[in-house]
Amino acid sequence: MPKKISVIEMRQWLQLYEQGKVEASIARDAKRDIKTVKRGIEQARLERDAAAARSELLKHSLRQHQDKLLAVLAGVLSALVAPSPELPVTTNKSGGLERANLAEATIYYDSEKGLVLDLNGEATPHWQLLREHLKRDRMWKMLDRWKAAMVEHIRARLELRRETESLLKDKTGYDFQYGEASPPYLYPRTSVDVLYLAAMKHVISGQITEDLDAMIIADTARGVVRYGAGTLLAEAPGDEDRCRASILEAYDELIEADEAAAVASTCRDVEVAILKARPLVEEVSLLGMVPGKCRVCRRLGI
Repeated sequence: MPKKISVIEMRQWLQLYEQGKVEASIARDAKRDIKTVKRGIEQARLERDAAAARSELLKHSLRQHQDKLLAVLAGVLSALVAPSPELPVTTNKSGGLERANLAEATIYYDSEKGLVLDLNGEATPHWQLLREHLKRDRMWKMLDRWKAAMVEHIRARLELRRETESLLKDKTGYDFQYGEASPPYLYPRTSVDVLYLAAMKHVISGQITEDLDAMIIADTARGVVRYGAGTLLAEAPGDEDRCRASILEAYDELIEADEAAAVASTCRDVEVAILKARPLVEEVSLLGMVPGKCRVCRRLGI
């Protein structure tokens, strides 16, 4: 192909050809050899098809990139809910919180940082890319406030659980059973769980949600105090009625304790933080695309 033939001229030949003009006529009007015109038309067609293919690949890559960013945002939205009263908050042997799974998030104890809440999306490569897209967005500040409120709320729940343990031991005068032990004693997991969960529901809802007076039973035939049909709270042969009354007394003090008030207060803080963060995340999600650019966008030539 002669060098003096421009890309623009070849594209004009292709356009004329696709409009129905024959190659011989195009060559005659352009004062070119027909073979030159044929090669020019073919080259212009190949270049156009290659550009179209690259454009489709680019659109596909961008759509995939955007879909992954939007999936991260969807996970954030799923995480922005108040934790259930039934969320397990137990400690390990060193006194730290056992890892707890929230909706699209995890909270755990770190020996250096203390309680830490991580959104599940933060473990993906697209989290940092999302931050690049929305580097100055107010959403990040609101999410940090929500995470801080959640950490304080979970810490308050831990303290309420510890107060439950303390009140049970103090009121009954019993210790928890660990390994081989002779009665009387408290079953550590069940006795704490029953009172703690009942208190959590009461504190979160603001009303009595369970009739412990009816559910906690002094079973003198078996020498135990139980919850419902078969959940054992304490082994108390000959002391069943007093033990039952002491457990109920522990509960009455628990729902009035400072720790219970802290759970209610921090729960309200979490709800306020959610109300502030959620609209900002939804606003971006509703666009159907994440504005801004990241290093992947730049590699794609955007």
